[in-house]
Amino acid sequence: MPTNIMADKRVFRGSTNAAMVIPAGTYPDQLFEANKRKFDPKKLEQQRAQAAEEFFTRDVKTPEAPAGKQNIDIQTDQFVAELTDKAPVYEISCQTEFKIVENPVFYRMPAIIGVSKKTLVEDNEIFLFEDEVQPLLSVLIGKTLEVARMEVLQEEELAEMDRQQKMYA
Repeated sequence: MPTNIMADKRVFRGSTNAAMVIPAGTYPDQLFEANKRKFDPKKLEQQRAQAAEEFFTRDVKTPEAPAGKQNIDIQTDQFVAELTDKAPVYEISCQTEFKIVENPVFYRMPAIIGVSKKTLVEDNEIFLFEDEVQPLLSVLIGKTLEVARMEVLQEEELAEMDRQQKMYA
């Protein structure tokens, strides 16, 4: 028996772009704490500053310039950024149930519970044409004739205005 997938509790409805998928068996608080420890911006900034300090305070002599050229001091960026082509990769898994419980299929008609009712309708009881349609038709025809008369009067008025304009011209 087909079921509506939108009513299934196991189906996630919504955008998966903003969804945080957490593997089964893990605790979200521990995940976030681990990420905070791993990607602490203050700690990373301190490490970069320390690396830059070591880089700029080392005692490496600049080689002598070749003939016809000279060495000059220039301002460079103090912090070095690592450039990588690889995007961060995360391993995420999902556990699926092996058995899906389905609703039972009924192979017989269910027993009728309660009292059955019926209505007997004689001929010409449901719809009497003369009594019910004649007022509707008279209103429709009257409105149609009224609109047509208004259109004819508007055309005559426009023709009269054109005639008067030609007379004044």
